[in-house]
Amino acid sequence: MASLEKEGLVEESRSSISQESAYISNLGNLDSAEASKSSNIFSVFLEPIQWIQMLSSQLNPTFIIGIVIVYGLNLGFSGSFFKVVTDYYWKDVQKVQPSVVQLYIGLYYIPWIMKPVWGLLTDVFPIRGYRRRPYFVLAGVLGGVSALMVALIGNLPAALALSCFIGIAAGMAIADVTIDACIATNSIEVRSLAPDMQSLCGFCSSAGALIGYSTSGFFVHHLGAQGALILMAIPPVFITVLGFVIYEMRSPCLHPEKQKYSKPLEPFLLNYAMELPAQAPPSFRSYELVKIANLGLPNSTSINPTNLNRSKWLFLFYIVSSLKRCACLLIIIFMKQRRMAYNSVKQKMGTLGVAVKGMYQTIKFPQVWKPSLYMYLSLALSISTHEGQFYWYTDPKAGPGFSQ
Repeated sequence: MASLEKEGLVEESRSSISQESAYISNLGNLDSAEASKSSNIFSVFLEPIQWIQMLSSQLNPTFIIGIVIVYGLNLGFSGSFFKVVTDYYWKDVQKVQPSVVQLYIGLYYIPWIMKPVWGLLTDVFPIRGYRRRPYFVLAGVLGGVSALMVALIGNLPAALALSCFIGIAAGMAIADVTIDACIATNSIEVRSLAPDMQSLCGFCSSAGALIGYSTSGFFVHHLGAQGALILMAIPPVFITVLGFVIYEMRSPCLHPEKQKYSKPLEPFLLNYAMELPAQAPPSFRSYELVKIANLGLPNSTSINPTNLNRSKWLFLFYIVSSLKRCACLLIIIFMKQRRMAYNSVKQKMGTLGVAVKGMYQTIKFPQVWKPSLYMYLSLALSISTHEGQFYWYTDPKAGPGFSQ
């Protein structure tokens, strides 16, 4: 009996130990599950940062910053903010009818229609060897000046306000075309990251538009329709700075003939024009005489005042002949410079013709012109009553009273 009791106690102790071990293992599994769950939550927030770090390591960091600035601030925030604030500006400040506002909107979308022209300019006409950086600066300056004018000048005529809005739209369109050219270049060089670049563009644009639509009503309510437009000058400042910091290799833009004659012309001009005739008397080649004429030739002999008075007519003859030589040389230089400028313009026009021909060859494909024609017709022939609806739902008396 005692042995049976001992065996029962041993089995009970074993079962209790197994239950405790199972309980401890279950607690460990729960802890590991909670730890993995928390790590998954953190990884969701860390994954976009790691993705951007990967893009920055594979591409240039300034290029990634450019996408964030142009697509996030310029297209996303500025585009949405621009749509809302301009509607209130035309209604509350300019007191314009909805039909006229609809016409104005069509006019300041003209720079967006001219995007192929901006693209040709950035490709064919580099400025000081850079194809992208100067156009970022141009877009920033144009957009910033236009926004400051319409925001700070009171009682602005409707035509001038419309011109400022067209300038803001032109700055946004030029910056968009320029960054798209940079994206196309990097997509060709690093084909594996082309989808990632497009995803980054869409994410920045969506996030910026969400912020713009969310904050535009707040700023209009506290700053007024005209005062809120001053915020439109902030993205152009970043675009201007981007034009100075974005990485771009300088391309040789000088024509070979221009490189040949790009040496300083002053020493050659002085040596040629100030060469004294062999028959001139020694007194005319002296340091003092040349110092009077401000030529700065080396000293050879001393000057005699008596001889100088006697030879004044020869001196005048020498001055006239030197001026004639200088005039002839300047004419030659001007003709050479004009020829070089003509050759440079001819070369650029040839490059422009090649680019236009390439666009024509591309648009001839049915896969290109059919979708383009459909999008054009769908946008051009669509009827929009947005302005009439906006005036109605912001009217405090006749409308639903959404806004004062």
